[in-house]
Amino acid sequence: MSRVRKAVVGLGWGDEGKGTTIDFLAREFTRPRIGRFSGGAQALHHVHLPDGTVHGFHQFTAGTFAGCRTELGPGVVIDPGGMNIEASELEEKGIRNPAGLITVDPKCLVTTPWHRKLNQLTELSRGKDRHGTTGMGVGEAIQDAEKNDCVLRAKHLAAGNDVDERLMIIQKRMIKAAELLGYRPKENDVRWLSGLYRMWAEEFRVAPTNWAHNPPDLLEGSQGALIDPDYGFFPYVTKTPVVAEAARDATPGTDLDVIGVMRAYSTRHGRGPFVTEDKDFPVSGSENNQTNDWQEGFRVGPLDLVAAKYAAAVSGSIRGLAVTCLDRVSYPFNVCTSYLFTADHKAWANILETNFIMESEGRITGIRPLDPTFISSWRTGALKHCVPLLGVKVHNENQLLDLIEKELDLPVIITSSGPTHKDKEWRLSVK
Repeated sequence: MSRVRKAVVGLGWGDEGKGTTIDFLAREFTRPRIGRFSGGAQALHHVHLPDGTVHGFHQFTAGTFAGCRTELGPGVVIDPGGMNIEASELEEKGIRNPAGLITVDPKCLVTTPWHRKLNQLTELSRGKDRHGTTGMGVGEAIQDAEKNDCVLRAKHLAAGNDVDERLMIIQKRMIKAAELLGYRPKENDVRWLSGLYRMWAEEFRVAPTNWAHNPPDLLEGSQGALIDPDYGFFPYVTKTPVVAEAARDATPGTDLDVIGVMRAYSTRHGRGPFVTEDKDFPVSGSENNQTNDWQEGFRVGPLDLVAAKYAAAVSGSIRGLAVTCLDRVSYPFNVCTSYLFTADHKAWANILETNFIMESEGRITGIRPLDPTFISSWRTGALKHCVPLLGVKVHNENQLLDLIEKELDLPVIITSSGPTHKDKEWRLSVK
């Protein structure tokens, strides 16, 4: 019988602590292989070491400090320039030959500076209706590939035959798209970029990941289930699938133990509905995620178990939970286990009945998986009319964990009370 593999996925809007959980799990293995199955360089998985070293992982796995190899599966979008920079940063932090620790599947799509620029111009053109993008062009590269055959993948960089031609065609498409938004970017010589890509191809290994026959020991998810393209709340969604189902699709036939990660309180970095948001919710310690031009401020609030329960349900077959940031909350505090819908219930009746679980008129206790016959932005609009019902107060960590287990009907198997792997433990010695 084959060894059981583990996958780590987020049960929030992202920023749940997937990276630090991967760092903890990676230390159970001897030089394990860790696969990324979705997302791209917009991922930012922070790992803190006991000696004070900190790194935010974009394309390398968060298990790198634990001696792991990274494998980027065909569903990942790569940024070669960013990968070069991250390799240099890791070398400065004591990792020998980082480029030799990563394998990139030939099918990985490449995001270019023109995709990044179009992403940023598109976001600016939305004005007050911005989505809260990271501005790194991952979504634009995916949309470009959905519409056009002439794109750039890792296999093209490795072969090096027609990179210039592909870059010129991509640039023209991105300029035309920018012009439709009212901007007039200049056309540039592509040779500087193809030269950078040639240097990347000399340093990094491009080879099939072949996970159907040789799956990695760990799978590292990106972002969170609440912004998944199929199960999230449009238009505030990512472009690659991030739920546990995507991990299973990437490793067919593999026995996967899926661990869902969530914080002891709720967060969101970027625009979109956030029912429990409360800028005055007390959280101690420093935050890795800082205000930036695209996602703007980092938002916090009481734990939203309605959203967490939905995220766990749509991820499917989660074995257990990892709860992080337990050291950052102050007891007692109130937890959200239901919402109050504040708009005209009759006017929204069809949307509410199809998309939400109603315990009584106006009280929402759960969110249903998206009905394909409905426009998903309708239920996003409904969430904007919800306020949290904070009727349950927890007085200590055990009460909080017991409540999470009860509401999600899943065991908490890992707890984290600090940023390093030494601050984590298996609960009740369950492995």
